[in-house]
Amino acid sequence: GLYLFLISLLFYSYFTEKHLLYFITCSLLLITRTEGAFFILSTLLLFLYEKRSLKKSFLLYALNSAFILSGHFGFNLFYYGNILPDSSKAKVYHGISKYWGNRSNFIDGTLQLITYDYKIRNLFRYLYYFILIFIPVSVIFKKKNVFDYYMILSGGFLITFYLYFNVPLYSWYVAPLIFIKIYFIVTSIDYFTSKYFKPYNNRFKLIFASLSIISLSFLLNYNNKLINSHRPKDMQREKDYLEISKWIQHNTKTNESIGTAEIGIIGYYTDRRIIDLCGLISKDNAYF
Repeated sequence: GLYLFLISLLFYSYFTEKHLLYFITCSLLLITRTEGAFFILSTLLLFLYEKRSLKKSFLLYALNSAFILSGHFGFNLFYYGNILPDSSKAKVYHGISKYWGNRSNFIDGTLQLITYDYKIRNLFRYLYYFILIFIPVSVIFKKKNVFDYYMILSGGFLITFYLYFNVPLYSWYVAPLIFIKIYFIVTSIDYFTSKYFKPYNNRFKLIFASLSIISLSFLLNYNNKLINSHRPKDMQREKDYLEISKWIQHNTKTNESIGTAEIGIIGYYTDRRIIDLCGLISKDNAYF
């Protein structure tokens, strides 16, 4: 939620030329997720394309961004010994090694997330894929605005980056792509209804169209499996890790190290030095 909010705020501050807010948002976006840099790059390209002029206070505002980032990364260097988290490099190493799969895994996983896994839901499968056709329709036919280009450029940068480094798939990586999908579906439906149905000229049509879209959205996106995510199986899994932690605590010495992939819960309950087998906090393992 924070990531998507900052992506939207970045464009708003760029579009309205609120330069101080823009540079502060740039800093917060980079701190939240490093690949947020691609959204900043999109605004810079749009800036050059639109041939906007630099104001005298522009560079002064940029110093605020530099101050925030230097404070954040300076603390990282002082406290952790690294400017960027080891986990960032670990994800790149994972991708290069292809241990977690190749690029097709990322593409398939992304499509699965974007379609909310509708390939296993026979009742709505074809209807949902039909709705996705609205995306290219929106991109090709409707009148473009600056936000469209911001979304297209940023999405293109993200996809290229993920595929080039074969980054393992995580839902928060794909969150902006899901946001872009929803945006273009909504604007495409607006384009069609405005052109052919004209609901804005008739109150009854407007109410009917609104209720139809809301009902259809709920029907298509309701997934009991996802809503009730804290299933008994997950709760049992947490109990198992707790039992594992207790066993380790009673059967190891306080100065011994534990090698595990589940570094958080086991590290918390055992109070032992953790060697992360995935390499997120043990960089030699990630490289290996």
